[in-house]
Amino acid sequence: MKVLIIGLGSIAQKHIQALTNISSGEISLYALRSSALPNQVPNITNISSIGEAGVSFDFVIVSNPTFSHYDTLRKLLDYNIPLFIEKPLFHTLEGGQQLVDQIISSKVKNLYSLQSAIPSMYCIY
Repeated sequence: MKVLIIGLGSIAQKHIQALTNISSGEISLYALRSSALPNQVPNITNISSIGEAGVSFDFVIVSNPTFSHYDTLRKLLDYNIPLFIEKPLFHTLEGGQQLVDQIISSKVKNLYSLQSAIPSMYCIY
């Protein structure tokens, strides 16, 4: 399984741990980094663009700051990769519904986490 992670904060670290625990060693984790010299995280391959990895990702975890979600998701639509999006979805409602409609109409599988807001609840489209 090949997973792209966008944003490597504390929430992403929890996803990394969970994926590592369930993977039986058959997982490759990549982090899309904006810094030219990002800090190294064990078992993570840093990339500066999706094409740089040279692989097809099985899914993307979007766990960057909320104010970046809109632009991140808009760019990811072109790749048709299943999405796992951390809450909250957007920091403002402006343009959000249109992007959600695009994601749904694209038929890209996606999972939206409401775990912290409503325990054990996820929205899947």
